[in-house]
Amino acid sequence: RKKFWMKKKKEIQQAHKIINDCQFTPEFIKSNKIFSKRNGRYKTLKNLLSENKISLMELSKIFPQLGKIEEKIGKQIEIDYRYEIYLKRQKADIKNCKIEQNTKIPKNIDFKSINGLSNESIEILTKSRPATLSQASRLPGFTPSAVTLLLSYLKKNNVKRA
Repeated sequence: RKKFWMKKKKEIQQAHKIINDCQFTPEFIKSNKIFSKRNGRYKTLKNLLSENKISLMELSKIFPQLGKIEEKIGKQIEIDYRYEIYLKRQKADIKNCKIEQNTKIPKNIDFKSINGLSNESIEILTKSRPATLSQASRLPGFTPSAVTLLLSYLKKNNVKRA
């Protein structure tokens, strides 16, 4: 199993190198009738694949060196490139969430003044009086949307992180 995975990993790395070595002008893209966002910049094969308008198989007709990439590996790379932007965003969201978890909740806060917060959430917060957003997010019955409302309120009112 490990041997199989290491072989696949090596093949993916080699395919990435082939793909990243191909760069071309907007004129080349247009002359080969490749659909792409027209911004006047040089493009890489990675750019084209991540735009989700063309497959590696189709590009191999124009770039013969892509024929060296096994079909299964090519499919894997197409998927990786197409979802890369979403994974980056999600990682950034997770990082921001971890930072925000340390936001302090003032002791004198009136939870009733938070627009959109349900009566149940207000009751939960009033009874438990959490010190941070992290503590509030772990309270039973306190929903993710309530956490978001609380965070928005705290940010709007310039409450500092711990």
